[in-house]
Amino acid sequence: STSERRKIVFDSLPDKQKFDKLIKQYEEAYEYLPKVVAEVLYYAFLKKRYWPENVDDRLEQAQEDGYISIDEDEQSIEPNFDDPKVKRLNKAVMRIKIFLESESESEFSDQFIEENDYSPNLDNKRFWKDFLRI
Repeated sequence: STSERRKIVFDSLPDKQKFDKLIKQYEEAYEYLPKVVAEVLYYAFLKKRYWPENVDDRLEQAQEDGYISIDEDEQSIEPNFDDPKVKRLNKAVMRIKIFLESESESEFSDQFIEENDYSPNLDNKRFWKDFLRI
């Protein structure tokens, strides 16, 4: 099948190219979403409650579009994982997570630290700012 072939090709790539490809997939999913959705996803990913000082137009618009849900009572904002675009973005993050965990003791990791001055880790907000555009 095409997806199996794609996986074989992907698996044979050097780590840096794998990483670039995964970031590109994320960017393709991100492109069609308001930026604020990635921010909300970041907090959901870290299992932290997200409630900014003011719920602005961007957030209200994202809720109206069905990308997030704002819970006034609980004072929390969560991604709507039922939305196909949000689901795609989340899947892209999960792929990056799996890749980074499998490469944590590798040359890729060392090279990344050398270039960026921090570990490639999704718990690190700098990683999200630099690569996942929050």
